Amino acid sequence: YQKKLEFLRNDPVTRNMDAVKHNRIIVLDADAMQAGIRLFRGLQTLSAAFASGKAAQ
Repeated sequence: YQKKLEFLRNDPVTRNMDAVKHNRIIVLDADAMQAGIRLFRGLQTLSAAFASGKAAQ
């Protein structure tokens, strides 16, 4: 995921996104975004990010 973060931060278009500008990027495993039992782990990760202020509400 480090290469993807580097791309997001350096690309002329994506570096202007609010989440990138304010370092509110939430890293999720690809399996956590697919329908299935691991989806709940992804939801927990997102919930924790919102609760900690890492993600904009």
